[in-house]
This record gives sequence, structure tokens and C-alpha cells, in this order.
Amino acid sequence: MAIRGLDELSWMKNGCEECRGGALSGMYSPEAAARFQLPVKPPAFVCTSTEVCVDLYHCNKCGAWWEFNQREVHVINEDAAKAIYPALKTGER
Repeated sequence: MAIRGLDELSWMKNGCEECRGGALSGMYSPEAAARFQLPVKPPAFVCTSTEVCVDLYHCNKCGAWWEFNQREVHVINEDAAKAIYPALKTGER
């Protein structure tokens, strides 16, 4: 998974150590964690935007909002998350 235009120092400013580790390891997925008999790591799945084909994840530990697509992962702010993912505004998930 690519890190969208970020060098290592910039990457370290995104989220917390736990959700960065989950994002890079794939262990945020309950299926992947179960396969390797490991605990699920943050961030947790919130919803999908079919308009932009991206999944939104949220870290309950640090509050970071993560966007995942097939090729990259990056952090966005909460205002952007609410603008892109209408389900957040309406409470649907």
C-alpha cells in the first residue's frame, strides 16, 4: 500500500503508532487478524463512499480519520470526512 506522497517523517505525524501499524499491516481487518490469530488493530471501519470508491476508517484511540483505497492510505480531517461521507452526517453506517 503506497503512502500518498509522504516521506517517513510526515508519515509519523499521521494518527498514532497503533493505527499507523494497523494501516500498514492490514490487521485492521477482522478477517486478516483472525487468519493470523492476532488481535484486530485500529483504525476501525466506518463506511464506504461509492462516489469516490474509498473506505473510511477511524481510530478510537487518537481520533484520526483514515481513507483507504486499493492503492493508498492517508489521514484526512473530520470536516473532510463529513463532506465526503454523507453517512457520517446522518448517522447511517
